[in-house]
Amino acid sequence: MELCGALVESSSIYDMNCVNYAQGFDVTRMNQLSVDSYFPVRLLTRLHRMLSEIKTLVSAGLYGHVPESMTRVTEFGATQTGTVHGVVFWFKVTLAPGVMPSNGPGIESHWTQAFSAFSDPIAVQKGRHYPIDPTLTEQAVSIACSRAIMGLSFDGGVAQSGQPEIDGGDQLAIRGCSRLATNRRTN
Repeated sequence: MELCGALVESSSIYDMNCVNYAQGFDVTRMNQLSVDSYFPVRLLTRLHRMLSEIKTLVSAGLYGHVPESMTRVTEFGATQTGTVHGVVFWFKVTLAPGVMPSNGPGIESHWTQAFSAFSDPIAVQKGRHYPIDPTLTEQAVSIACSRAIMGLSFDGGVAQSGQPEIDGGDQLAIRGCSRLATNRRTN
């Protein structure tokens, strides 16, 4: 079984898991209740751009021992310049020769893909590499990326990429629309 993924630009998908205003009222505090891991999405029904190549995030045998938790760094090369809103991922599995179900993009089925949204979108540049740390446990999949290894430099609370900084240590979480995260400095 393989868990595959790609960096995606899509404000349409990103907005599925966060709110700002409803009928003129600021309802951003409701984002504290947004999904903090990933949510289902049908890429075929949402405007989006893949900003990286497709990579294998995790590979595991279906019939052998699966560790309680697996983490590995996966480096995505940006194939286009743009704004990454999160990581879309899906599975593909070989059950027998010629029997390979998948819920990958472009495959019409009852299954959906999964989307892990960044706390705030990140600007990426074509040709640069962006490490992601996917973790697969028996209960869930979580994805994170380190600001230090994303190659972003921060100055005065604003990332040099032009995107706002969420100051929360050296991990930039990929979690819903948690713009109300507690700010803290580690240095």
